[in-house]
Amino acid sequence: MIDFVKIVFDKSYKEEMRSLLLSNEFLDFIKTLHLTTGVIDDSTRGKFNNLDILIYPQREIQIKNSLHSLYNSIKTSENINYNDFTLSNIKEVLKSLENAFGKEYLQHTYLTQLEFGFNIELPIKATDFVWEYILTYKNNQHNYSMSDRKGYIKKFGIVNLI
Repeated sequence: MIDFVKIVFDKSYKEEMRSLLLSNEFLDFIKTLHLTTGVIDDSTRGKFNNLDILIYPQREIQIKNSLHSLYNSIKTSENINYNDFTLSNIKEVLKSLENAFGKEYLQHTYLTQLEFGFNIELPIKATDFVWEYILTYKNNQHNYSMSDRKGYIKKFGIVNLI
């Protein structure tokens, strides 16, 4: 299942997209003031349900976070991603993005990050499975690991997927 994504708008549509986003009645944007220095951050941050919208004046516009959680927040008002997330759910949430941001503008984006996962039933605890059996991906060891009270994660950073 697809979860976290980072979508970046083509820079040639940046000013047009910036104006469209800032005038969208469903989005709420803020600027950050650094209390110590008094400097106002030049980036603008917004939210669409659980999705983060970041407008960087010198770089790009990004939309990022979990499509799975977005779907659940729209359907059930719960920001969760541990239930099943089907292909028809993905299509439905993409339609919501089209309605919110405009299909014509989403056509000028590219995906720079994609996280996917799967739900399987195991005869052992999932944390034990990850720790003991997930060793490498494409012959590379994980480049990030973390353990907390919820479980254990290993991440494999990959570039140039095509």
